[in-house]
Amino acid sequence: MEGCPYPSMATFNIECEEVHKVLRNLQPHKATGPDAIPTRLLQEFASELSPVLTLLFRASLSQATVPDDWKQTLVAPIFKKGDKSSPANYGPISLTSVCCKIMEHIMHSQIMQHLDEHGILSDAQHGFRMRRLCDTKLLLTL
Repeated sequence: MEGCPYPSMATFNIECEEVHKVLRNLQPHKATGPDAIPTRLLQEFASELSPVLTLLFRASLSQATVPDDWKQTLVAPIFKKGDKSSPANYGPISLTSVCCKIMEHIMHSQIMQHLDEHGILSDAQHGFRMRRLCDTKLLLTL
């Protein structure tokens, strides 16, 4: 769309080195998602998988679609406290594809870097920003 002031998803520049860095920093004991790809496998074979995932991420962004496995979620009950026989003492967690989370992480990092570099976010914005917490906003308000 020519003349559109908003960049398309294809303008994200995902580099192999960035994907490799995220893969190397994965926590190997995290649960797998619906695609059944273990985080340990992604971490241990980061050098071999990062070029492939980079191509997949770029194709996904340029086509504005994601693989069907990335759209699925497994919901698992996690025990909170109290009597283990009571269903009320369990909370749901959603397990999604680790590969999708990697792409989301890279996109989030690039978006936040763009917002910070161009001073788009107000200094009063504290939620969901690095080194800024809702607690720091409360302290500033007081």
